[in-house]
Amino acid sequence: MKKILILISVVFHFSCNSGTTESETNLKKENSKFGSKASISDLENKAYEASNFGDLNHLNQAINLYNQLIKEDSLNGGYYFGRGNVYGRMHKNSQATQDYLKSVELNYRKGSCYFNIGLLNTFVNDSIAALYFKRALDIYPKVEVVPRKEVIQNEYDESIERFRTEKSRNKNSE
Repeated sequence: MKKILILISVVFHFSCNSGTTESETNLKKENSKFGSKASISDLENKAYEASNFGDLNHLNQAINLYNQLIKEDSLNGGYYFGRGNVYGRMHKNSQATQDYLKSVELNYRKGSCYFNIGLLNTFVNDSIAALYFKRALDIYPKVEVVPRKEVIQNEYDESIERFRTEKSRNKNSE
């Protein structure tokens, strides 16, 4: 009888202290609507996979997953960067820009964030595009990514040229 009581108390102890925190439990409950109970890394994988599909349903699912991840860890710049990429694919440039800037604020892939903001503004506002391409160029000399730097330099040069052409057209039409 004593062995049974010890066994019951051990089982009870381990079931009460299973190592699952309240936030993990809440996260698992929230994730049940996406088809399975998931850990943070499962959510990250699902968000990344959903963001790689072009249809609106998958992109909206990716946004929802990134929102959950940000809710769990609002200091992870990678989550803002990922959500910014999804917003960019959805042509929601304002939201994408906000997320990229938040990612920069959290010191996550600053050069890539600035480059992506520049791309979002290409053909929309060349002066802003050029500004962010320049910021990306200022960062990349510190990083050994020569091919990426050449792409950024080309985008920057083209933005400046489009801006100058548009400016001269506006002067001539006055």
